[in-house]
Amino acid sequence: GSNGQLHVMTAKWDMSPLDADKRIPLKIHIENCNRGIDDLKEMSLDSLNTIGELKFQIEQVFAIQPEHQSDLYIDTVDPDTGDRGQQSLDNNDMKLSNYGIKPGTIVHLILTDSAPYHLTLQTDHSNQDSRSPLNDPVVAVNIAANSGSAVEHQSHSQSPDSVQKMHTSVAAHGVMNVNEENDEAVHFLTKHSKIQCRVLLVVFEILLVLLVAYWGTISMLQYGINILLVLVGWRACRKLHRFLGVCFALFLTIDLIILFLYLVFGIANKHQSVYGSHGLYIALLTVEFLLNSVWLFFYFRFFRAVFAASDAIREIAVNITSKQPILI
Repeated sequence: GSNGQLHVMTAKWDMSPLDADKRIPLKIHIENCNRGIDDLKEMSLDSLNTIGELKFQIEQVFAIQPEHQSDLYIDTVDPDTGDRGQQSLDNNDMKLSNYGIKPGTIVHLILTDSAPYHLTLQTDHSNQDSRSPLNDPVVAVNIAANSGSAVEHQSHSQSPDSVQKMHTSVAAHGVMNVNEENDEAVHFLTKHSKIQCRVLLVVFEILLVLLVAYWGTISMLQYGINILLVLVGWRACRKLHRFLGVCFALFLTIDLIILFLYLVFGIANKHQSVYGSHGLYIALLTVEFLLNSVWLFFYFRFFRAVFAASDAIREIAVNITSKQPILI
């Protein structure tokens, strides 16, 4: 992807490992009385996301920098008296659910007078200027890709004003399609990045306990190497690093092969566990083999998307994943 695509791409900050169905739709009412801005937009977030993440997504989706987000608030109603009021969303660490934000909640965003807000499409030819999306080269590509020769054919038989309105509508439709596709890709990458980081954190803690338990034995070396490889995988998933991702995928594959061989030899030679039970030994190996198989499947699915994503989409996703807490 080219750098020119970055300002029309959307990126939902949905860092939750839950399904997309868990996201709640929000309406963002963008306002500035002095400039006559009164737009109603939509986006989706998880209710466990914070206000800081909401502001970050507003920046990604609508290109409104945090310094131009003068105020964020929601309308409130006192359940006892019925009085209406406003609740300012000024704590970046508070979650949306803490403010009682539900699906369909309208979040009011007050812009500063200097905010370079120009995402509203205008169909009035006399009011269009150099900031119009029609002058954007990416939008021009979208028009060509989505409209084709049909729009060109219709434009010959219509007035200039009608042609201008028609092209503006097609431009809006093209931008919306690109935004939806990019949004889903970024959401998939960020969601599965967090899932993998959580799994790796659990594995790291288990290996750390085993390292201490077997300190001073030859097994200590094995667990130490495994810890280093887990850190490589964690770095790959957090930064969407392709080379490190391949390295860790090889480690998972080799580990799965070794587990399978242990399972086969254990059944053939009737190996026993430390508790003297052959059945327990086979059961534990089977459970570990199945868990690692599921992990490897989702890991390959995740990094296949990483390799398939354009550089622009991956850059947006990395900007999100790199800001997630380490201890998640």
